[in-house]
Amino acid sequence: MIGKEHLRKPILIGHFVQGAQIALRAAVEMPDLIGGVIAVGAPAKFISVINGEAKEYPLESTIKYIDQFTGPRWFGTMAKEKFDAGNYLPEVYSLNDKTGKDLWNMSAKVANASIREVPV
Repeated sequence: MIGKEHLRKPILIGHFVQGAQIALRAAVEMPDLIGGVIAVGAPAKFISVINGEAKEYPLESTIKYIDQFTGPRWFGTMAKEKFDAGNYLPEVYSLNDKTGKDLWNMSAKVANASIREVPV
């Protein structure tokens, strides 16, 4: 995308886990192309919460998981329903059910405002 759009040293913004890791990795691997990175809501280490229990994953499996999102697919558009189905679950935002749901709704509202309703 940088080459196609003739961008000069863009600042990448990465949100949450995958977005931040992709942005940081791009900056490390292509320092001559990337001007900087802004990591928004990005933990230094990803710890998943499943049914109220924290679970850590080894770095290698986290990298493998994130790598499946890199490339042209990452920059495509998707329908709101597909985004919501794949969005982070409320329990990732908070162990408190109500707080998690409220934060999820706020995040989805902002993200959905920028999603074009285009079938993928």
